[in-house]
Amino acid sequence: CHHSSIVPNHSLISYSIDLSPILLEHMYVGFSTGIQKLESKHYILAWSFVMDGKAPELDLSRLPSIPQDCTPLR
Repeated sequence: CHHSSIVPNHSLISYSIDLSPILLEHMYVGFSTGIQKLESKHYILAWSFVMDGKAPELDLSRLPSIPQDCTPLR
């Protein structure tokens, strides 16, 4: 299996945001991506979330590797 050289070795996005002003007591939270006509795979290797207070810090050195999935994109 060969991955393009554009695959990063570390996370490119790490962002903290306080969602409490927009979250309701009961609701779903999820992820979505879109890149127009191109096909790609997106991986979320870790996510920290808490209802009240500060979410636990993530130890980025303990994140799993990006999956070496060679399944063709559809």
